[in-house]
Amino acid sequence: AQRAPLSAAELASWDSEDADGLAERASSGAAADRGAPGRGTAAASVAAGGAGSKRGSSQTAGMMFSLAKKAGLNVGAGFAGLLRRAGAAAAEIIEGGAPPTEAAAATMLGLQADLRTPFRTGEEEHEASLVALWSGLFHEAAPFERCGRAWVEAGCISEDPADTFAAGGPTRAAGLLGLHAAVHCASEHSEAMQDLLERHSSEDETSLRILSTVNALARELATRTGVSADNLGAMRAPFFRLMEEPEGFFELVFLALMVLDHVWTEAAATQARFSEVLDLALQRAAAWLATGPTSVDALRAAAQEADEIVLRI
Repeated sequence: AQRAPLSAAELASWDSEDADGLAERASSGAAADRGAPGRGTAAASVAAGGAGSKRGSSQTAGMMFSLAKKAGLNVGAGFAGLLRRAGAAAAEIIEGGAPPTEAAAATMLGLQADLRTPFRTGEEEHEASLVALWSGLFHEAAPFERCGRAWVEAGCISEDPADTFAAGGPTRAAGLLGLHAAVHCASEHSEAMQDLLERHSSEDETSLRILSTVNALARELATRTGVSADNLGAMRAPFFRLMEEPEGFFELVFLALMVLDHVWTEAAATQARFSEVLDLALQRAAAWLATGPTSVDALRAAAQEADEIVLRI
């Protein structure tokens, strides 16, 4: 039967276990470098590229809270309390663990440079990334448009995507880091991204601005993983091996996007609640990182264990 969206009152009843408890349960599935096994139901799945049926409703949009109670979500102190714990969980995972490996430090410094570099119109490499993003989102359905309404429908703040992928400024954009994260999502998880665009293509207050959301997640996760830190060498965290390749960070952005989309859909959220839903997705990402994933496969396994995200790849 069709499941009604969660009301604001229902959403306010959800709380989360602490990251340590989640890490203990997920460690057996996330500590080893292996792919996420294909368990769960269609209602709890995310089709991430490759084979898999298209999802036409919130039933198959991603994480199902009703199925994830046993994996870290339960009725408790409420939505506001959960959000307050997001920052604490992120702080805890930065304080523990080991310093970044040489490979991780090099990758994170490269990501940091991208974070601080705005999109520059006319620069060949920057423009090529826009073409790659368009190709991943639309394939051959439409010829490439450097500016146009299609970018707005995909969630950019204007018809010129350069405005979305600036660095800093009033939009607090993530620069090239946001653009490269979007390219990763569109190229590695094309089917999932096309599904998001189909469900959020309108410009009313109930639609999620997909590319702007990727941009926001990249910016916030850069802070929570230490990518934006000036004192990287002094940091300690259990997940730095994940960061030895850029794909580790970008896959974290994608998985957080899947959680954010599902919360948005289930709560029938509007733009007025975007920051709340964003914070909840960041809290879930912090919990995955607390398991100490050492590879993309281990990160996916942690997300599946915690939030019943099943990737079909």
